[in-house]
Amino acid sequence: MAKSVFKEYLDKITSEIEGVHSIFLISDEGIIIEGVKPDASLSGDEIAAYITGITKNIRNLLHEKMNGDLKEVIFITDNLKTCIYILDQNIIMLNLNQDGEFSKGCHILKKYAKKIQSEF
Repeated sequence: MAKSVFKEYLDKITSEIEGVHSIFLISDEGIIIEGVKPDASLSGDEIAAYITGITKNIRNLLHEKMNGDLKEVIFITDNLKTCIYILDQNIIMLNLNQDGEFSKGCHILKKYAKKIQSEF
């Protein structure tokens, strides 16, 4: 599928949530497939590499030790709240400002994740 399809989904997600910092669709290899960055202060390539490494490690641990699959990861820092949804071969990462609609954002991300997965 063309990247424009993924960009459309990411744009829809950001339009439904207040306080979006950025959102990325990331491959399992840590490559950004598509991204929307209303706040350009975050380096997408750098964060994609870190997040991919972290989620791969957690996925491997859960699979080996607990016979489970990782579906969602949440990080909360001093400046950002991050909701990550794990697809079969990709990751969708939504970053919100501290005053962003975090619960709503995670819910909407999950809803669109299934639609995005169907495009692969």
